[in-house]
Amino acid sequence: MTRSCATSRAFGKWIAAAPFLVVLACAHAAVPVTLAPGMAYSGEWDTPLPPGVSSNPDSFRAQFTLTEGRKHRRDRAGACPGCIVKVEIRATNSTVDFGPGMPPPSGRVVAFIQNTDPHINEAYYGFRPSTQADYYFYVDKRPDADSSRITVLEVAKVGTLVVRAGRQKKLEYCHTWGPGYYHRPDADFLEYKEPCTVTSSSAKSKIQMASLLSFSSITGFALGGATALQAAMLVSEGGWIDCNSGCCK
Repeated sequence: MTRSCATSRAFGKWIAAAPFLVVLACAHAAVPVTLAPGMAYSGEWDTPLPPGVSSNPDSFRAQFTLTEGRKHRRDRAGACPGCIVKVEIRATNSTVDFGPGMPPPSGRVVAFIQNTDPHINEAYYGFRPSTQADYYFYVDKRPDADSSRITVLEVAKVGTLVVRAGRQKKLEYCHTWGPGYYHRPDADFLEYKEPCTVTSSSAKSKIQMASLLSFSSITGFALGGATALQAAMLVSEGGWIDCNSGCCK
């Protein structure tokens, strides 16, 4: 019996997709979380505190009113080979009135973060276990430009009780929204969100990976499986927040 050309093409696509289907099938059994080379945090918390941020933990907590927002529990690379830690991140305040080129009227805590592992530090930001410290993403105006920056703050619970600043970067768009778009405040880690459409090297690599799953013969399966594939190949990256006219990293 002669096989039709359409059948042959469909069969060929399934064969080409087979390695990815194997990855998807195994994704729930093991979720390797890695850290990009050179991205491990140095352990230094010597970034100057943003203006107006108290170095006293009790005073810091009294400074800011935090609201309940979206909460996520995420796998992150731990600070030892092959280690994975569970990190909880929760949006804490509205972010609709600022963006990369429009700083907030005053500095603002936009996320509350805890490393729930009892012993292992997180690798990218250096989050210690929540028994030792809490962490916050803080957005304010850059002192040298009319634009926004985001800083990770550590509020110690044990030892020397101080507030310290760690990684800090200029806030940049990951996606941009059209006029009138409404969104609830959200905070997360970049690897768990849709690939950035505002060009960056990490966004390009994710878009290329996503294109490998575009075969029409596996579209239905990919709807449920694309997330599993992403989870099976996670590389811990920086933070992500919703902001005015888009979302930012």
